[in-house]
Amino acid sequence: MSIDYMTAIKKSLVLLFLPFYILFGEVDSLSTSPSSFFISISAYGSGGLNIVTAPSRENVLSFNPIPSVFAAFQKILNDTSHTTLGVQAGFLSQVFKIKSQNLATEFLSSSNSFDFTINYLSLDVLFSTFGITFGFGYKYPVGGKFKSEIPTENLASVFDCLLGYSFNLYSDEENSICASFLLRYPLKKIYKNYPESDPVLSFENVAQKQNIANKHNPAILWFGFGIIYRYSF
Repeated sequence: MSIDYMTAIKKSLVLLFLPFYILFGEVDSLSTSPSSFFISISAYGSGGLNIVTAPSRENVLSFNPIPSVFAAFQKILNDTSHTTLGVQAGFLSQVFKIKSQNLATEFLSSSNSFDFTINYLSLDVLFSTFGITFGFGYKYPVGGKFKSEIPTENLASVFDCLLGYSFNLYSDEENSICASFLLRYPLKKIYKNYPESDPVLSFENVAQKQNIANKHNPAILWFGFGIIYRYSF
């Protein structure tokens, strides 16, 4: 990537997060103060696991070929301890897999393994110190995939708790590149009107349908490994 492209990206990110810069009350010092803010872009490869157990169903770890990407704006509170506070927004893709042991007769010859992908727009509040990140996130569903599309009206908005760790790979006065591990623990389950909205039920027998209740609504643990590029100003 050429220097001109990098400069354009940096300027675009500064403009994108300018309202948050103003909110912190530092707009008058944009050109004169030492670095007290940074903007970043990041991309994560990820996996997912349903953490809710259900009768005659097995939850299987699944890995996602679709990257999750974010942009963040953070204020540097303490340079020595690398303490920061800020916001992060982006596209989050989650996957999970369920195996059913009680298929309906007409589906006995087919696979009992069901793969799901659910995509969200996310907005997170992040606090980091000594490389450890804590946060709280909101995810708005924009689509889902299970054999065919999952109607978005069946998907709920979800809140997450975030925990992560990052370490520096490269840095200079303005730029840094970090590796990051991030975990998102769900505080809410994924479907509205469950179990009626559960797409797996249409492949299962009558006895299994009677076993599935609202408490079995899936909740997805997301974990990712990614690279973060940061620009300080």
